[in-house]
Amino acid sequence: MADEAPNLQLWKRMVGLLNRAGLRDDWYLIALGAIIGTITAFGAIGFKTALDHTAETTFEFVGHLPLWLLPLAPIAGALVTAVLIHFFAPEAKGHGVPEVIDAVYRRGGKIRKRVAVIKALASITTIGSGGSAGAEGPIVQIGSAIGSGIAGFLRIDRDQVPTLLGCGAAAGIASVFNAPIAGVFFCLEILLRDFSLKTFTPIVVASVISTATTQAWFGENKAIFAVTGELSEYQFTYAELPSYLLLGLVCGAVAVGFIRMLYASEDLADRVKLHPIAKPMLGALLLGVLGIGYLLFARTQGVEAQIPNFFGNGYETIEALLEPSTFGFGSASEAGLSNPLMPGEIVSTSLLMLALLLICKILATCLTLGSGGSGGVFAPSLFLGAAAGALFGELLSLAGLLPDGGSPAAYALVGMAAVVAGTTHAPLTAIADYQRVFPAAFAFSARRAAMIMPSRYRALPNPGYDDVLWTTALRRCEASAQEHAGAALISQVIEALHDSLEHPWGGRTPPTLAEMAAHLHVSLSTLNRRLRGAATSYQALVDDVRRQRARELLANPRQRVGDIAAALGFLDPTSFVRSFRRWYGTTPGRYRRELAAGRR
Repeated sequence: MADEAPNLQLWKRMVGLLNRAGLRDDWYLIALGAIIGTITAFGAIGFKTALDHTAETTFEFVGHLPLWLLPLAPIAGALVTAVLIHFFAPEAKGHGVPEVIDAVYRRGGKIRKRVAVIKALASITTIGSGGSAGAEGPIVQIGSAIGSGIAGFLRIDRDQVPTLLGCGAAAGIASVFNAPIAGVFFCLEILLRDFSLKTFTPIVVASVISTATTQAWFGENKAIFAVTGELSEYQFTYAELPSYLLLGLVCGAVAVGFIRMLYASEDLADRVKLHPIAKPMLGALLLGVLGIGYLLFARTQGVEAQIPNFFGNGYETIEALLEPSTFGFGSASEAGLSNPLMPGEIVSTSLLMLALLLICKILATCLTLGSGGSGGVFAPSLFLGAAAGALFGELLSLAGLLPDGGSPAAYALVGMAAVVAGTTHAPLTAIADYQRVFPAAFAFSARRAAMIMPSRYRALPNPGYDDVLWTTALRRCEASAQEHAGAALISQVIEALHDSLEHPWGGRTPPTLAEMAAHLHVSLSTLNRRLRGAATSYQALVDDVRRQRARELLANPRQRVGDIAAALGFLDPTSFVRSFRRWYGTTPGRYRRELAAGRR
């Protein structure tokens, strides 16, 4: 332990002391969950504050420019984003959540420290300049990077690292939405898919601590899309079940269309022969042109807005669509909603403008993220659900099918949950509150049917039901869930082999396949199946680890060949020399001389 930092030695001694005192082995995960939740909360506070300030300053500046100069802001933001991503952290490109899932299952929970900083800056410049994306994906990646950094610093056991990443992700979601339960379910449903008590407890602690820290800082405890006013008094009636069923079908179609268009835009951007820095700028230019067209058409409908509703994260528009007064329902005193970021009317609730808003938000998100911008897809999914639900509710209102006390705002709320569930397959995360569990769950079932239908009746090559926003990104990287599990297990085998060479265990160096399976707490058949799935063998992994370790030991001129052979588990030096010649095409002595001369 002489080469370890003093604080790391102190941590290990404290863990050992408290374990001997009778605390259960995983107590420190709960303590680390609280620490990660606190740190992530302050990171989220800083990120959200900087993002809001950037967006407010940008929109205020653009609001005083001629309309034809509208694309300048998103182009400038895209330039800064592209430079940050291209030169400092390519992982900061895109949604953020797929990269975290990839880190959990394929990289042993390792996320580079700089990713948190670059992701925050890139997302601020993308969203703050008008790019259509959300803050949730970035804060998940930022929180996960914090959890990964703490796990790496304290050298936490490999099988517990995903839990700490989950603590950071849940804390980030809880802080941004001011909703701890949403953070917990997001992590358990989407990232880890593990509802065991050992995982659940530290994640809940991190989420609650993060929410409490955020509330203490801002001095309020209202969720970001809290249902207030007259909508909170809305009572669901069974006569509305057919309407919610139909809404679920509509939201399923919206979710499928959004997913496919988003990845089609990425494919199109990949085929464009431009420098990686120029592609996001091209997407921002087209976004600005789309915004100009939207505002010009809106003015023909009597809407005098200066900034398109689909610019930025769209939170203000979502909040407006959740107010019954926006649709002419409720008390007149609530009708005068103001929007400091978008002077003029927040949103027009005419059928034509709502349909146009829905289409433009999909196109805007595809242009922003498909071209290489940085930001999340959770907020766009909420926006699309609110717009689709509001449009559906307005149609019911015109047809005279809304019950007394009903409002399109209620359908906007359930539509948000249905589209989020459709794009993520995480219904528990998507449910807004307990009073709307039943209509939302009914919409979910219809949404599920809508997403299955294309594969059954249209024989499409990639069924919509399987095209989930984040798992689709992983599949495109040739990283399916099964491949994740196999890659993670093989990584554990390699790490255990390295450990066994440095510190022999199990009575044999290297251990046998059966000893390795017992050490990793998996069955021998499972380990064999994973090795076959990865087109490798246990002996090949042993040879790889021995080869790397032999090179490290030969770099020390005081290490004798016989001692190296024994350390690597060879029966005699002759066997080692024979294997070494097969690996490097030379003898250990000649290799050592070439290494000393700098020729290796």
